[in-house]
Amino acid sequence: EEHDLDTLVKATKIAREIVNAEPLSDIVDKEILFGEVDDDERQAIKKRCSPYHHSTGTCSGCLDDQLRLKGIGRLRIADASSLPFHPRVPTNASSMAVGARCASLIAAHLALQQEEGTNGGKEK
Repeated sequence: EEHDLDTLVKATKIAREIVNAEPLSDIVDKEILFGEVDDDERQAIKKRCSPYHHSTGTCSGCLDDQLRLKGIGRLRIADASSLPFHPRVPTNASSMAVGARCASLIAAHLALQQEEGTNGGKEK
């Protein structure tokens, strides 16, 4: 549908504006999916987008081993976007496992800080 494609082109431009603004522009090296070329954006979107509604992996390269967004230590990502690949099963169970893992990481971090008596138990 042309309307859907127009909407995706606009969304891509908005996403670029967000990524090119501070503070993300400090940690993003380059655009991977569409590159620097703007000429065939509609064709690139047609080629790479699908009606598959279970997005995964969109943040996996941007996270550290504690599920924190690199460069923004107090923001953790705990959903299917943190998965490095699309599982062969429905993403619901995988997402719940990531959420549980993230909760345990946060609990361990807070327990360590409280034990050390630092930062009032708030995550850095």
